[in-house]
Amino acid sequence: MSQPNLFQFATSELSQDAVLCWFLSWLVGDAGSLDPELTNIARNLVCLFFNQFDEYDPIEPSDVFEVTKLEKQYNKIDVFFLVIIKGYEVPFAFIVEDKTNTSYHSKQLERYYDFIEHKYTSVHDILGIYFKTGFINQDDERLPDKYRLIDNNKWLDFLQNQHCTNPIFAEYNAYFADYYEKFNKSVHQALSPTQFEQGLRTVQGQGSLLSKITDKLITSEHRYLHGMNIGGTPWAQYHFWASTKYCEHESFFIRIDFRKCKRINKDYQPYISFRNYSKYNRTRIDCDDRIKRLSYIRWLFQQVWEKVKVKFGHNIIKDTPVADKNSGNYEQEIAVIFLDPLSNTPEMVIPVIRELMVEYHSLLEQAYHSFKTLHQLKDEVISEITSGLGDYGVITNCSHIDKESNLLEITVSMQHWQDLFGEDGLVVMLFQHRNTPGCFINCLCRFESSPKTQGLLKQMEDIDKELKLSEVPYWKPWYTVYADNKDSERGNHFLFDAKGIAEKVVVEVKRLDEKVRKLDVSESECVGMK
Repeated sequence: MSQPNLFQFATSELSQDAVLCWFLSWLVGDAGSLDPELTNIARNLVCLFFNQFDEYDPIEPSDVFEVTKLEKQYNKIDVFFLVIIKGYEVPFAFIVEDKTNTSYHSKQLERYYDFIEHKYTSVHDILGIYFKTGFINQDDERLPDKYRLIDNNKWLDFLQNQHCTNPIFAEYNAYFADYYEKFNKSVHQALSPTQFEQGLRTVQGQGSLLSKITDKLITSEHRYLHGMNIGGTPWAQYHFWASTKYCEHESFFIRIDFRKCKRINKDYQPYISFRNYSKYNRTRIDCDDRIKRLSYIRWLFQQVWEKVKVKFGHNIIKDTPVADKNSGNYEQEIAVIFLDPLSNTPEMVIPVIRELMVEYHSLLEQAYHSFKTLHQLKDEVISEITSGLGDYGVITNCSHIDKESNLLEITVSMQHWQDLFGEDGLVVMLFQHRNTPGCFINCLCRFESSPKTQGLLKQMEDIDKELKLSEVPYWKPWYTVYADNKDSERGNHFLFDAKGIAEKVVVEVKRLDEKVRKLDVSESECVGMK
């Protein structure tokens, strides 16, 4: 049985912060006289950090004099210290951002630097260290200026070159050497054709596979997350695109996890899932827009998928991965690929998904730019129609159902509908209870579109053709807006073309007639039909 090690139970980033601060504290005040070995480690640590910056000549341990300020979690900076170095009149400021298996995000490194730059104006320079002992992805290697990376290879080399008999240091040194060995084993297993299932049951293995998949992807919207499922198995996610154009937050990400795979009849199989998260208001209008975007991004994934399969061979990955289930959940799966040792090993999957990711990301950028334009045009169309209503009401639904005659289905909220439309404008019978004069009324009316409205609709139609929206299954025109009103007599509206108008009218009239009979409303209380 191996001897228990304190650091086996202190594996968080905060524990790692504490170790760095403990080393550096031996250069604060008179502490250096208490333990020369630990003081020498502290000087070597400052040299390790300082010598990462090529713009300065390398320094030796004897050039490091004193740490004049040492702070942990200083304005959310993991470790901050000021150090006096030989040959410089004023101290250097060091920012240390410490990570294990997560990555920096939300421009935190830039914010830390700006804070110190404004707070400490008399230092010689501000140097940032990105200290990460977990897996390194491409984002970790694209650091802001004035930051340098210390990874687990550099850190292990540093520790093994120190000579110290202190029992705390000896325990930490032994712990990290064991961690490093297990880390490399997990990474190797995760990419192995025969051992990947075991490797992907570790955070390090999942992170390394995600890093391989996304290493060709260049994006400013990135964030790596990981956690544990209820059963104790880890999961990992890489967010590669985000937007706030249509809702509070929308993002696309890849997730590595385990779940049942029906194709090979196995309970828990590792998979790579492409997902969309959209934090939208659960109104009928926003839900409709959400489903439209979801339909399109799944269709778009399928197009890229087919193209990539041709390049790499049709039998590289089995089955069609695209999901087709829609629900009201914020998170929706776009596609899923199961890994198995026969046909879908990481070695086979990585080059395919890597190629797919680059093209899919590019097309998403283009599509969402077009979506934004469509929304702007739709708002202009509704504004143009609303301007003709005056004080009579507000349009809550507008559907362009007949391009040749400019027939629009609209839903308006008003009390005096006859004053606006008159009987000649009505196509569908209207029903309004006598005791609710302010309720929403649904009508199908002929609205003679202005040249401006026709031009806006033509622009929207051109974008539809550019995005090939007509090829998307179950696609509805982008310029359809659903009424968001629970008391609406007809509830959900259904789109129909010009040929189906007559049939729709008959159905609507029969339904309203039945409603009249059930409510026992006199004929004089029911609005007539032209």
